[in-house]
Amino acid sequence: MINAENVEKTGFGYSPDNPIKTMFIPLAYAYLNNLKHKTGHLVKYERIGSYKYTYNPHLLDKYKLYVVIKDEKTEEVSFKVYILWIDSYSSENSKEAPEDFDFIVKPNW
Repeated sequence: MINAENVEKTGFGYSPDNPIKTMFIPLAYAYLNNLKHKTGHLVKYERIGSYKYTYNPHLLDKYKLYVVIKDEKTEEVSFKVYILWIDSYSSENSKEAPEDFDFIVKPNW
């Protein structure tokens, strides 16, 4: 049986009013590929779509992040599912990770 838990968070990266900022789309993917969950479990992601908000001049991309947790004894797999927002048309690049995540390699952009 596979269990999925939706994790509701607020703050940096978790809402469209405080998105992760990158200067272009390839940097958004570099940012996501560099994320790891603080527990060390595997992170996968999928893009949900682009959305326009009246208070932001750019389109924002919405992503689902899946933290894959496998119990070594029972081999049961479960997921924690997070929603992240990215502004890929910003004039800057975010250097921090959202709560519950860290970087594999600290970005130096």
